[in-house]
Amino acid sequence: MVVSALCVVAVAIPSLVWWQAGDAEPSSGPCSDDVALIGHSDALDGAEYEAAVPVDGLSGLAMSGPSRAWALADNAPGRIFELDLGTTGAVPPAARAVHLRTLRPTGGGRFDGEGLVLEKGGRTVLVASEAGPSIRRFRVSDGVQTGRVELPRNLVEWAGPENLEALDASPNGRYLYAGLEAPLFHDGKARGRSLLRIQRFRGTPGGAYVPDKQFAYQSAAGLRVSELVALGGDRLLVLETNHAEGQGNAVRVFGADLSRAKDVSKVASLQSEPVDAFAKKWEPVDLVTCPRGGAAAAQPQLNPLLENAEGMTLGTAPLASGPYKGRMPLFLVSDNNNSPHQITRVYALAIRLGRAAAG
Repeated sequence: MVVSALCVVAVAIPSLVWWQAGDAEPSSGPCSDDVALIGHSDALDGAEYEAAVPVDGLSGLAMSGPSRAWALADNAPGRIFELDLGTTGAVPPAARAVHLRTLRPTGGGRFDGEGLVLEKGGRTVLVASEAGPSIRRFRVSDGVQTGRVELPRNLVEWAGPENLEALDASPNGRYLYAGLEAPLFHDGKARGRSLLRIQRFRGTPGGAYVPDKQFAYQSAAGLRVSELVALGGDRLLVLETNHAEGQGNAVRVFGADLSRAKDVSKVASLQSEPVDAFAKKWEPVDLVTCPRGGAAAAQPQLNPLLENAEGMTLGTAPLASGPYKGRMPLFLVSDNNNSPHQITRVYALAIRLGRAAAG
């Protein structure tokens, strides 16, 4: 998730209309009133960087240019791959890894990277690790760790193994948002919905970030937070996912407004908090409603397009032409968990942010 303003000049990205040749069904089209599928690419599935390093286990995504993104691999050792997203006219799209950096965390302990932010200027990245948990800063040039962000005590002492999963910075870089995948021990669930926390940090890109506020967020029933995108003004896009045996993956994108949510930094348990203490939510899209043409599934899915999506990032500029002109591109990447029954897949969506954010 690159730290840059959303008020940018539209650029032409001519081949964002991706499809597989010979499809009987369209591989692009509306998923909802505010979101359309531009296309998907499986070109990274089974791919290796320079025929040596598998490009898999991708769990975070951050734009580095109009058609480039850094992807975070969650398997050891920690790595980031710079991806060409295939927006050069190729059919099918030629998504490929063009650079690799091995991360070099210090201080010992396990490192399980899940969330990724490319800081302003592109010289450093922030990585959220579920193991620890921790948020660390690395130089892009050589992968060396140069610092870390101090976490609030409750996120360390009361978190289970499924904790820091999502990370992004506001467009101006002033705020950093970290989302939990599962509830803290004292928070739990209510009617099957996880009572989660989103931590906001205040600081400057490349400089220090300190804990600022903590917000309550309730997931949809049976789902967990996989990623978030900061839109500015304490508004987020939140990726919620899960997997059910025999039905496959659920992949839904929600909008969340934290601006009127209560600061729960000092609240011991969210179980007693009223509904209005939580972030306001709305749902721009459930990917099960997207066109399915051309997608292949490695296991049962309600829609073969669905996979284990874990990374999400907003494009650098609105689409300048085509049926979705003026919308922002939204990219997702799936984590294959190094399994033959899962696929590394890149998705390109077009989202109408203004309308979606109105809730």
